[in-house]
Amino acid sequence: MASNLNTLDDQFGKSSDWIEIHNPTVQTVNLDDWYLPDNASNLKKWRFPDMDVAPGAYLVVFASGNDLRDPLYPLHANFALSDTGEYLALVEEQPTAGQPGSYDPVVIHEYAPAYPQQAVDVSYGIPTETVISPLLTAGAPGKFWIPSDDALGLSWTELAFDDTGWMDVNTAVGYEIDAGGSVVTIADSTTEFSGVQGDNNWYYGYLDVTANGDDTNYTAMPSGTDDFTPFLGGSSYGAWSDINYWTGVAWDFNPVGSGTGNPPWTSISATGMHPNDSAPGPEHYTIRRWVSEVSGQITISGSVNNVSGAGDGTTGRLFHNGTQFWSQVTNGTTANFHQTITVQAGDFVDLMIDTGPADNDNSDTTNYSITVTAEHNVDTAIDSDVQAAMHGVNSSAYLRFPFHVDDPSAIARLELAMHYDAGFTAILNGVEVANSNAPDLTSLSFDSAATAERSDLDARTRTFFDITDDLSLLQVGTNVLSIQGLNSSAADSDFLILPELIATDLLADTAAQRYFPLPTPGSHNNSGTSILGPIISAASHSPVQTQDADDIVVTATVTPTFHPVNTVQMHYRVMYGGLTTVAMVDDGTGDDALAGDGVFTATIPNTAASAGQMVRWYFTADDALGTDSRLPLYLDPIDSDEYLGTMIADPSVDSNLDVLHWFVQSPSSANNRTGTRGSLYFLGEFYDNVRTDLHGQSTAGFVKKSYDIDFNRGNRFKFEDGQPRVKDINLLTNWADKSKTRTTLAYEVRAESGGPSHFARPVRVQQNGAFFSVADLVEDGDDDYLARNGLDPLGALYKMYNRFNRTADATSGVEKKTQKSEPNTDLAEFVNGVLLTGQAQTNFLYDNVNIPDLINYLAGFAITSNKDCCHKNYYFFRDTYGTGEWTMLPWDADLTFGHNWRSGPAYFDDDIYADNPLFVGTNNGLVSAVYNDPAMREMYVRRVRSLMDEFLQAPGTPPDELKLEQMMDAQVALVDSTDDNANTGSDDADLDWQKWGSWSGTDASQPGGTGSPQTMREAVQRIKDEYLALRRDYLFNTLTDDGIPVQNRIPPQQVDLAAMPPDQRGIVFGTIEFSPATGNQDEEYLQIVNNNPFSVDISDWTLSEGISYTFAAGTVLPAGGTLYVSPNVNAFRARASGPSGGQALFVQGNYGGHLSSFGETITLRDAAGSEIVSTTYQGDPSGAQQYLRITEINYDPAALTAAEIDAGILDNDDFEFIEFTNTGSETLNLADVRLTQGLSFTFGNSTLEPGQFILAVKNQQAFELRYGAGMNIAGEFAAGSLNNGGERLKLEDALNGTIHDFSYDTQRPWPELAAGRGGTLEVIDTNGDYGNALNWRASSLYLGSPGEAGTAPYVDVVISEALTHTDLPQQDAIELHNSTMHAIDVGGWFLSDSSSNYRKFQIPGPLVIPAGGRVFFDEDDFNSSGGPDDFALDSANGDQVWLWQGDTGGNLTRFADMVEFDAARNGESFGRVLNSEGDLYFYPTQQPVTLGTANSPPRVGPLVISELMYHPPDHPAGNDLEFVEIHNPTTQAVPLENWQLTDGIQFSFAANHSIPAGGTLLVLSFDPANGANSARLTTFRDFYGIDASVPLVGPYAGNLSNGGEIVTLRRPDTFQISFYPLLLEDQIDYSDTAPWPATPDGTGTSLQRLGTLLWGNEPLSWQGAAPTPGAVDFATHVLNRRTFYDNSVFAATPWTDHDAVAVDKTALLPGQSATSSNYISYTRGLNGVMIDVANLGDAVQLNASDFTFQTGNDDEPDLWPELGTAPEVLVRTGVGIGASDRVILSWPDNTIQNTWLQVTMKATVNTGLHAADVFYFGNAIGDTLNPTASVHVNAFDFGAVRENVTGLAAIDNPYDLNRDAIVDGADLAVVRDRVTTFLSAIRLISPSVSPPPVEALMESPAKSGSAEPSRTISPVPNSALRSEEAFRAAAFREAERWSATVLAEDPEDDLETLIALLAQDHLTL
Repeated sequence: MASNLNTLDDQFGKSSDWIEIHNPTVQTVNLDDWYLPDNASNLKKWRFPDMDVAPGAYLVVFASGNDLRDPLYPLHANFALSDTGEYLALVEEQPTAGQPGSYDPVVIHEYAPAYPQQAVDVSYGIPTETVISPLLTAGAPGKFWIPSDDALGLSWTELAFDDTGWMDVNTAVGYEIDAGGSVVTIADSTTEFSGVQGDNNWYYGYLDVTANGDDTNYTAMPSGTDDFTPFLGGSSYGAWSDINYWTGVAWDFNPVGSGTGNPPWTSISATGMHPNDSAPGPEHYTIRRWVSEVSGQITISGSVNNVSGAGDGTTGRLFHNGTQFWSQVTNGTTANFHQTITVQAGDFVDLMIDTGPADNDNSDTTNYSITVTAEHNVDTAIDSDVQAAMHGVNSSAYLRFPFHVDDPSAIARLELAMHYDAGFTAILNGVEVANSNAPDLTSLSFDSAATAERSDLDARTRTFFDITDDLSLLQVGTNVLSIQGLNSSAADSDFLILPELIATDLLADTAAQRYFPLPTPGSHNNSGTSILGPIISAASHSPVQTQDADDIVVTATVTPTFHPVNTVQMHYRVMYGGLTTVAMVDDGTGDDALAGDGVFTATIPNTAASAGQMVRWYFTADDALGTDSRLPLYLDPIDSDEYLGTMIADPSVDSNLDVLHWFVQSPSSANNRTGTRGSLYFLGEFYDNVRTDLHGQSTAGFVKKSYDIDFNRGNRFKFEDGQPRVKDINLLTNWADKSKTRTTLAYEVRAESGGPSHFARPVRVQQNGAFFSVADLVEDGDDDYLARNGLDPLGALYKMYNRFNRTADATSGVEKKTQKSEPNTDLAEFVNGVLLTGQAQTNFLYDNVNIPDLINYLAGFAITSNKDCCHKNYYFFRDTYGTGEWTMLPWDADLTFGHNWRSGPAYFDDDIYADNPLFVGTNNGLVSAVYNDPAMREMYVRRVRSLMDEFLQAPGTPPDELKLEQMMDAQVALVDSTDDNANTGSDDADLDWQKWGSWSGTDASQPGGTGSPQTMREAVQRIKDEYLALRRDYLFNTLTDDGIPVQNRIPPQQVDLAAMPPDQRGIVFGTIEFSPATGNQDEEYLQIVNNNPFSVDISDWTLSEGISYTFAAGTVLPAGGTLYVSPNVNAFRARASGPSGGQALFVQGNYGGHLSSFGETITLRDAAGSEIVSTTYQGDPSGAQQYLRITEINYDPAALTAAEIDAGILDNDDFEFIEFTNTGSETLNLADVRLTQGLSFTFGNSTLEPGQFILAVKNQQAFELRYGAGMNIAGEFAAGSLNNGGERLKLEDALNGTIHDFSYDTQRPWPELAAGRGGTLEVIDTNGDYGNALNWRASSLYLGSPGEAGTAPYVDVVISEALTHTDLPQQDAIELHNSTMHAIDVGGWFLSDSSSNYRKFQIPGPLVIPAGGRVFFDEDDFNSSGGPDDFALDSANGDQVWLWQGDTGGNLTRFADMVEFDAARNGESFGRVLNSEGDLYFYPTQQPVTLGTANSPPRVGPLVISELMYHPPDHPAGNDLEFVEIHNPTTQAVPLENWQLTDGIQFSFAANHSIPAGGTLLVLSFDPANGANSARLTTFRDFYGIDASVPLVGPYAGNLSNGGEIVTLRRPDTFQISFYPLLLEDQIDYSDTAPWPATPDGTGTSLQRLGTLLWGNEPLSWQGAAPTPGAVDFATHVLNRRTFYDNSVFAATPWTDHDAVAVDKTALLPGQSATSSNYISYTRGLNGVMIDVANLGDAVQLNASDFTFQTGNDDEPDLWPELGTAPEVLVRTGVGIGASDRVILSWPDNTIQNTWLQVTMKATVNTGLHAADVFYFGNAIGDTLNPTASVHVNAFDFGAVRENVTGLAAIDNPYDLNRDAIVDGADLAVVRDRVTTFLSAIRLISPSVSPPPVEALMESPAKSGSAEPSRTISPVPNSALRSEEAFRAAAFREAERWSATVLAEDPEDDLETLIALLAQDHLTL
C-alpha cells in the first residue's frame, strides 16, 4: 500500500504506507536474517526482528521510515514507499555455497524493476484465486460399524483410532426397504394462495414490459438481475391503496388509489390472472413465482386457460431462473403442462401470463393452477447397502471417512454437504462440527435415535453446513470425518448417509500482480484486478432514517485512478423486485450538493418503495477506457454484502423494543440447517447477504423457532452503541417461556452479580415488513464474548454436555469454541484431576479452579433457580495464558425462575417450582467436589446470602423496593406496556400472542404439555406470586432455620464490618513476604486472615496504597480462614517451599505492582470504599536498591553511518547501551547485580563510586567506534537486545531484591526522539516513577550522553512559526526565534521535515540571530536545489519540522526543536502558543502570517465548541446524556457536510447537517435520527428540558473521557484527488483537574465556554455551570490580572505586551493573605496593571471612571483613600488570555510607591460586569522577596543583591531594583537608602471579602445561578502572559537561580550590621 490514507492506521494513529508478507508454506518461518529493501543495490536495508511467522499467516510492516523492530508491536521499516513505483523485495540471508560461515542476501520475491503507479487506498500485490476442491466426494471409501454398547465412548472419532476390524463401505451408505418411493406435493398454487409475499414461498408480481423495453428478454437470477417486480403491500398494510395492491381477496395493481383513475388491469387471484396491455399503460405480464425450498428433481404440473376466445388469447410461459422451459398460447382452450426439472433450494420457478400474440387487452382473464411434486425414496443414491447389518439391530451406526489435506492454511472455507436420513452428528478429527436431528452430546449414546424423522425428498436434498470456523482442526496429511448416523428407530425402513467435504482453496498466483480496491492487510488477498478502474468509496444516503415520503439521496465518492471517470451508475431494487438503473451526477444539479467534488449523487424517488420495505443498491463506474468498478465489491458470494441499503420506516411499527427488520426471499428456508440468505436492518444499520439457519436441538421442533445469524466479514453486527461488533448472533425463541422475560432477566442477574454473562435482550422482529415475533437477541459464545467479559480471548472455551464423572468427559459431550486447533489435553488433565479423591483432589481444586468465579456462578443458581445444569448448558473456560485456572460460565437461561424441565412434558411443564434445591449441579463431579469441601461450601452459602440480599431481598421488603420485581416490570414495560386484551392489543407481546399463541396441556403441537395458555402479563404475575414470593420465603426462612444442619444452612446477613470498632472487625493482615528468598518478586505474597467466627464476603473489596487489587465477585473468607494474595498466582504455586501450590491454599491475584523492599502501607477497603484494616510494614533495602539507578537507555540507536558500515558494523542495535549511576554517597559493590527482564546482563566484581557512571553495552567494539574508548564499561549484554518497541526491564541486586522493575515504551507521551531518531532515554528524577513517561526525556545530544550526566533539551532557539499551505506565488516558510538575551549563530544547523533524514537543509553560516530575534527560511532556501533533500511542507495531511544543531563537519550535535501540525488553510501560519498552564500548542494563528515578528494569538473558530457534557451525573441513561455543542456565532448559516469531530471522539457530519446563523447543533453519543432510539431521545430531551427545536445529530464513535482529552472540530478544505484535507476549526484539550473547572466531572454541570472569541485550549476560557444544551449566552468574566515591570514600553504591536508582564507576580484577591508574589520592589513603584476580560462590554468607551483606585497598608481597604492620579486606559482586543480583551492601566513613574493599590473594576455598561471585580498589588522598594512576616528592607536584601551582582540582567531579575538592566552598586544603594523599620515597611495584608462582591461571575438572565458558586478564576501562572520562548528561557534561568546556595535570612535588623555589610561591599566594588 504505497498511497495509504484511510485503509490502516499504525499504532501512532498515522496512515503510514504498509507492506504485507505472507507465509504460504506449511512450516513456521523464522524471520531472523530476513530483510525488506526498497533499493536493489542495498538488499539489507531493513532487517526483520527475530520472530516467527506461522504457516499461512500474514504480517504487516508499516513503511513509515521509523525503523521499529519490536515483534510485540507493529513493525516499521526505515523507508517509505513511492506511489509512482519503485523496487521492493523480500530477501533472506542464506549460506554462501562452498564458503562455510559466509552468507549472501538472496531475493525470495521482488517487484522489479518497480511496481507500477499506485492509487490512493488501493493496494497492489499477488492475487488469490478461489478454487473449489472436494476433499470427500460421493463414492469415497470409509469404515462402518454397528456398536453394541458405549465402550468406545468417542474414541472412535479420533484420528489415531484403529478401525481395521470395521466393515468397508463407500458413500452413500444406507438402505431402502420401500424402494420405489411415493409422490408428494411440495407446493400448490390454489391452496397456498396468500396476501403475504413469501408465504409458503409464493410471490406475486409482474414484468413491466414498458420499462424493460423488451417483451422477449426476461431475466430472473436468484443472485443477480431480476426483472420480476412484486406487488406492493399485503394483508397487513390496510385497505387497498396506491401503496397496497392487496384487495383482501386478490392482488390488483392500483397506483393511483382505490376507485380512482383508470389503472392498468394487472391482477392475480388464487385461480386467475389478468395481464395488462398498453391501454391504459404500462404493459404488464403477470407472474406467479415459487421459490424452491428443496434441491433435486421436481415435477411442475398444471394448466392455463384463457376463458374467452374473443381476443387473441394469452400465452402461458414457465421459467426456471429466467430460462423458459415451456410455453403455449391459450384462447378459449386449456393448455396443460407436466415438466420435470432439477432445482436447487432458492431457485425461481415463474409462471408468466402475457397478453397474447397480438398484445391486446381483449378478454385476457386466464385461469391457472400449479402443482409441484417430487418422488420420495433414497435407494437410488445408495452405494453401500447396510440393511443386513443395521435394520432391526440398532438405530445408530458409526462411520469413519479418511481424507487427505496438503495445506490446511490454503483453505478459506470448508463446507459439509449432507444427504441424510434421519439424523447425524459429524465429528472432524475428534471434535464435533455439525449435527441435525441428533440428541445433545451429553445424551448421545451408542443406540441414540434421531430426534425427528426426515422425508425421502429432504434426504435426497443436499444440505450444507458451513464448518469454516472449524478449519483449525484440519491437519497436514490424513484427517478423518466421523459420523454417527441416526435412524428414528432400529426398525426404520430407510437410512442414508452421504457426506461431502468441500474446500474453497486460496491459491496465490505469484506470477501475477494485481490492484486491490478492497485492501485486506493481515488476511488473504482477493482476486483483484489487473486494470484499475475508478475507486468508489464513502457511500452514504440521506435521510439516514428514511420515511415513506422521503426521496433517498444516495451518494458515493468516485475517484479516478489512471484515467478520467466516464460514467457512474446506481442500481437499486425494492424488496426482491427488478433492478432499476439510475445515472449518478456530479454537476451540482438536483440533489447533488457541489459540482466537481468527486461525490456523485442519485435519487431513489419516494414512490419506488413503501413503508416497511427494503431498498438496496450497488454502484458501478467506468473510466474512459471502459474499465469498470463496483461497490460493494461482492467478491465472495457467501461472505460479503451484495448490496448497500436501508429500509423505509414503518410508522405502524410502534414498539419500545429495538426492532430487528429481517428480509428474506424464502422465509421457510431459514427453518432448516441449510438455511438461507437475506438482509437485516437494526439500529440504523443495514446488513446484506447474511446467512440465517435453524438454531438449537430441542427448540428446533418448537412452533416458534430459534435462528443463527452469521454476518459477513466486512460488515459485522452492532448489537448496541459503544459495544464491539460481533460476527454472529442467536435469535432465540421464547416459546417455552410464556413470560418472555426469563432469558434476559437471568443474564441481567448474572451481569449485575459480577460474573460473565451473555449480552441478551428482547427485540421485536419484523419479517419482510410484517410482524414476526418477539425474540431474545443473544450473543454467541466465542472469543468476542470472552473479550467483552474481560476474559482472555485466547483462553480455551468449551461448550459442555457432560458431568466430569469419567475420563471420557474430556472428549465426550464437548464442543470447543476457541483454540480449536489445540487438542483437548488441557481438559483431559483437568478431568483427571477432578476424578482424584481425598486430599489429592482438594489440592488439585485449589490450584486449578478459579474459586471465586465458580462460587459466584453456582450461587447465581440459587437466585435464578436453574436446575438445567450442570450435566449440560454451561461453558467451561480456562485462562490458559494467565492464571491457568478453570471456571464455569453460563449458557441457556430459559429454564429459570421456577420453570423446570421435567421428563414427559419436557419444556412444557406449566408448574412453577420455588423450592428448587440450594445446591444445584450435584450431578456434576466438579460441582460436587466443590460442595464437599467444607471451606468452599461455606464460601458458597455466604455468597448465596449476599446475592439473596442484593436481588431477592428479605420478606417484608416494601413492594416498590423489590429489585427482581422491578426488573421484571421493566421488561413488561418494554414488551407489553399496555394492559389490554392480548387478542386485540397492539403491544409487541399482544402481536406475538396473536401470531404464535401460547402452549397448553391440550396443545397437540407440544405433546405432554401442562397448564393453560397465558399472556405475558399473566405469566409474569405467576412468576412474582408463585416463584419470587415463595422463593424468598424458602431461602430467607426455611433454609435459615436453626434446625437445618449448619453446612446446609444459609447464614445471617453479613455484618457491616466498617461500622464496627477497628479492633473488633476481625480481618487482619498476616504474613507479608516482600522479599522472597529466590529474589523472584512474583513469589511474594501477603495474607488476609479472617479471625471472625463467621465467613465474610469480600467481593469487590480492594487492596490499595502499595499495591492495587480488586477482589473478584464470589471471593469469600471462611471463618478462621486465610487468603493469600499474590502478584502472580502461577509463581506463588511454583514456590520451592511453602506456602505454595499443592497445599490446598486459597490464593488470589494477580495484584498490580509489587511489595516494596523499602516498606509501605497496605490498606484493605470494602466495596463502599470504607477502610477495614491498614498496616505499614518495615522494609530492608540493600545499598544497590537504595542508590543504584538506571539513568540512560539507548534502545533504538540511530542509523549506521557509512564509516560504521565500512568498519563491519551491520546492525544499529550493536550501539545499544544502558547507563547506571550511583546516586548515593558511598561506594556500591555491583557484584552479581543483574538485569533479568528484557535482556540478560550480570555485573562482575566491580564497584561504582558515588556520582559515577557505568555502562552495559550490546557490542563494545561498535560502542567505542561511535562514542570513543575510555568509558567505564562493565561488559556486554549476555543475551538479547533492547526492544525497539518498548519492554519491561528488571534490575535485581545480588540477593535477588528488585532495584528497578518498569517498562518503557515508544508511544506518546514517551519521548519519540529516542525511538530510532537520534536520541536516547534519559531519566529526569532518579527517585521518581520509572514507569511514568513524564519522568523521561530524550537526550538533547545527538546519539546520547553515555558516561556523563544528561542535559535538558536545548530551548534557546525554537521553531516559532511555519507557513505550510501556500498557493502561488506564496512559499512555504519556517521561522526560528532566539529566546535568549544573547546572540546565537545558527549557521550549520539543520532543518528537515523527516525523522529519517535530519540533514535535508543545512543553514548556511555564519547566521547570527540577535537576542530575541527571529529569522525565517522559505522554499528558495530548502526547496530550490532540485536535489533529493529538497522538501516542502505537507499542507493537506500535516507534517513535522525538525531543528538540529550541527557542526562545521555537517554532523548532528544536539536536538533543538520539533513541531507537528495539521492540514492548513492557504496562507495561514501555525505558531507556538501557550495556555495559562504552560501547555504548548503549535496552532493556527490569528493573523495569517507574522514571519519575522512575534506570533499573533491563536485563531478561534469562527465555529466553536461551546459546551461539553463529558461526565453526566449518575443516571440510567449513562453516556447517552453526553453531548458536544457546536455554536455558529456568524451571521451566515454554515453547511457541515464533510466536517468532522476528531481525536477523543469521531463523528463525520452528513450532507444534510448545518448550523444556522447564531445557532447551535448538539452531537450525541447515539443516533437521534434512528427510530430505534426514540426512547433514548425522549430521555435526553426530558433530562435537559429541550424540545424538538434543538437540532441533534449522532452518534459519535467513542465516549468523552471523564478525565479529559482533546476534542477537535475540523472543517474540510478544497477537495483533493480522493479526500478533503481537514482543517482545525476549533479545539478543546480539557481536563478534570484545576485550573479546569472541577464540577463538570460528574456533578451535573457541563463545561461551558465563556465567549466565542476565547481560545478553546485555555482553561480560563471555560466554566462549570448547569447545562444549557442548545442555548448560548456569554457573560463577562475577568480571566486574569497582572502587573508590569517598571520602565515598561508598550509596543505598537499588541502581542508584545507579553514581554512587559511581571511573570513572577500575581494579584492578591480579597480573603487571601499577601506574599512576596503580590508586590514588586522596583524604584519607580507600581507602573500599572493589566486585566484580561472575556466579553468586555464596550472596548471603545471604557475609561478610568469605570474603576476606582485606593491605596493603603492595612487590612481595611474600605477605609483607604482614593488615589489622586487617574491612569491611562488602553484596550487591546483579542490579545489576552484565550484571545480575550486586554485592559491596560498605566501610571507615571513614582506614582504608587511603598504601598498597596486596590483596583476595583466596576459593574458598568462599559465593563459588562454584573458585579465589581477587586484585586490588589503592592510596591516595596528595595525588598528582594524574602518571605518575612512583614516586608522589611534589611541586611538580608543587601546580601542578596551583593551575591547576585552579575552585570547584564534580564527583565525579571529581582535584584535589578532600579530597572537599568544591570545588577551593580546602584542597586545596593537602593537597599541602603530604603532600609525600613517596623513602622515604615509595608505589611503583608489580608484584605477581607467585604462588599463590593469579588470575583462574581457575570451571568445573563438565561444562565443566572447556573455557574459554579464556589469557582474562583485563579490568577494565571507566571508563564501565561509571556511569549512561549521567553517563558522557557526564564524557566531555565529560574532553575539555575534556585539551584544556587541561598543565604539564610538574617534575623537581626540593626543598623550596625547593615553598615558593616555596606563597608565590605564598598571594598569589593
